[in-house]
Amino acid sequence: MMIRRTFLITTLALVMLPGLLCAQGEKQAVEQAERGWAKAVVAADFAALEKIFADDLTYTHSSGVTETKTEYIGKLRSGTKYEAIDYNSVAVRVYGDTAIVNAKARFKVTTPAGGIDSNLVMLHVWVKSDGGWKLAAHQSTRLP
Repeated sequence: MMIRRTFLITTLALVMLPGLLCAQGEKQAVEQAERGWAKAVVAADFAALEKIFADDLTYTHSSGVTETKTEYIGKLRSGTKYEAIDYNSVAVRVYGDTAIVNAKARFKVTTPAGGIDSNLVMLHVWVKSDGGWKLAAHQSTRLP
């Protein structure tokens, strides 16, 4: 009886392990994409952002202003400069070809109207496509 139970537990572990490892690998890939987004925004790397953003990106700022991919990149090209995006926390959940990232970060931004130094909570929706993980939606809220 003990041998049968040990065999059953071992078999279940071996069957489940690849799925768990794959899920962990996807979480790491999404977190890497998330940090790549922040790095590209701070570096004003427009070529990288074109690849990172889904074509139908919805980018909603903490002010409530919503922009498309073209509008957001255009704003960066016309003088808005992200000096820093420093993460305090990043949590990733993967659901097949979709991933949700909840993050807290400090943003330091210079705009034509002045400087912004804010702590934000963000919700990012990433979708997996042939080119890897793409940012499809950004929503941020200013923390008190």
